[in-house]
Amino acid sequence: LLAWPLLPVYFVYEVLHQAVRSCLNRIGVEENDGDGTRVWITAEARRHWEELQMWNRASVLEKSMTIGILYVTIQVGISQGVTVFLSWLSDKIAPWSLPAILAMLFAIGETMFMLPPVPGLPIYLISGIVIVQRCQQDGQSFVVGISVAAVFSILLKLAAVLLQQKAIGEPFSNSIAVKKLCAVHTPTMKAVRHILSRP
Repeated sequence: LLAWPLLPVYFVYEVLHQAVRSCLNRIGVEENDGDGTRVWITAEARRHWEELQMWNRASVLEKSMTIGILYVTIQVGISQGVTVFLSWLSDKIAPWSLPAILAMLFAIGETMFMLPPVPGLPIYLISGIVIVQRCQQDGQSFVVGISVAAVFSILLKLAAVLLQQKAIGEPFSNSIAVKKLCAVHTPTMKAVRHILSRP
């Protein structure tokens, strides 16, 4: 459903694929497994085309539009909303003391990292602006302010990773539904596990 806009590209590729097969058949490199009639696409593509003909087009288009609206809402609405919120927040907490600013940014940063649709980049930008400005107002140098902001951002990200692993990953590590969703039974994931478990 999500890849249907790419279907024209797929069928163009299959037309080229069939043309190459026909050329190979004529020069005897590949045996002709067809019935001798000229076809424009491969047998696999014909099966896919026949399956597409059985789709309920109205239902597919409705679901596609719903997914598109959700995508725009999440990608644009939430991203822009987070940026606007953090801009407002930076103005509000700018007069606070440095420990209070760090505590507030840490709490908001951890909350943002727990929400998958919310990007983490804005919290780094706000941290760099507000923390450096606060340090300079407290008589510290620009280099000290940058260092404090960098260390804070690293600790914020590491704390979020720790929280995600221990509060989300570990409790759900034995869940069959989660394992199925992550496709741990597939050859690719088994290969990854084998590679990562080697000494």
